[in-house]
Amino acid sequence: MSPQFNDVKFAALIRVGYNSSLNDMEVKYLQDETQDYTPNSVNDLWKIFLDSEGVEPGNLNDRKFIYFGSLGFTANDLNAREIEYWQALPLPLL
Repeated sequence: MSPQFNDVKFAALIRVGYNSSLNDMEVKYLQDETQDYTPNSVNDLWKIFLDSEGVEPGNLNDRKFIYFGSLGFTANDLNAREIEYWQALPLPLL
């Protein structure tokens, strides 16, 4: 049985030092990653994060798929790639 997406994300965020509701932890994680504490929207923060990582503009889901692929995650769909990402946190420094 494959892991549940929210459970994996929640465990990852706890593992890297956050402790709140899932949405609040993801917001704080992305704010810390981008050093942009203005938006409180997960989607807006993902867009800022992906911009900072040099991912070409476009549909958010497509951009996330490309970004996770650039990190070496190879699943064939976004949900599975994002699970791979959260399972890998904390990511090694490049």
